[in-house]
Amino acid sequence: MTRVALVTGGTRGIGHAISIALKYKGCRVAANYGGNDTAARQFQAETGIPVYRFDVGDFAACQEGVTRITRDLGPIDILVNNAGITRDAMLHRMSKAVAQESAARGITVNVIAPGYIATEMVQAVPKEILDSKILPFIPVGRLGTVEEVARCVTFLADDAAGFITGACLDANGGQYMA
Repeated sequence: MTRVALVTGGTRGIGHAISIALKYKGCRVAANYGGNDTAARQFQAETGIPVYRFDVGDFAACQEGVTRITRDLGPIDILVNNAGITRDAMLHRMSKAVAQESAARGITVNVIAPGYIATEMVQAVPKEILDSKILPFIPVGRLGTVEEVARCVTFLADDAAGFITGACLDANGGQYMA
């Protein structure tokens, strides 16, 4: 049975690569986007992956979006919460509750924590900052690629990773070890 995957922020950057990787793994993919209609139409034309515009920060919009996806593709088996913006802040409290509560039902919940990845967002950082304050602190000496993050997702979404839940997979070129 073909699994259905929803990738939020799935038409650009890391999400674009994740959507394509899941499609190539045999999933029926729905790519969510928040507002760039031109990029979404181009993505859909190039990949054949259907796109769904809704604000992931709006609960009612998410309910309506999931209803449309379920009607069009079937029930969602894989959710990749990828949508993101550059707005760093302190994380005061985190609890692994979703992973604990859903594990007995065969639902795994994991986190992929990418470091600096070569996306539009990161490449908007001035080159002198990138070269002097970011790259020197990444032990592998380069930015990650969107495809490297997508491979992390396809691994965790695969049945072969069924015993992995509540984990954080750091894809950061060793930056957080340094």
